[in-house]
Amino acid sequence: MNELIRDYIHAELGKEVNALSGYYVAVDEKKVPYNGRETLCFIGEYVTYGLCCGKSESSYAQVAGYIVNWKSKKDALGTPISEVEPITDEKEKRDLNALIKESEFVRIVEFL
Repeated sequence: MNELIRDYIHAELGKEVNALSGYYVAVDEKKVPYNGRETLCFIGEYVTYGLCCGKSESSYAQVAGYIVNWKSKKDALGTPISEVEPITDEKEKRDLNALIKESEFVRIVEFL
């Protein structure tokens, strides 16, 4: 097995996760085709609260990597797990960043 391949536990869509100054929530899960492969991408929204600025909202995308095995197992709670290969090539990251921002209204694209 390729040592770069890792398990990725899928986010529960619609579940708010509290953070220090707000919360975030995964709202969609997508398979994004790129260069003959598919990448696993989550679209989310986050809200932050600040004393100076009040409430701030925005959207983000998280790219888990190239899909190797789609939802091939589950964790102890029954949450699906896919095997992914992280994206490390900087050109691929730039290309995917642009591709995702063209099709999704997101401010940030993060590679896990």
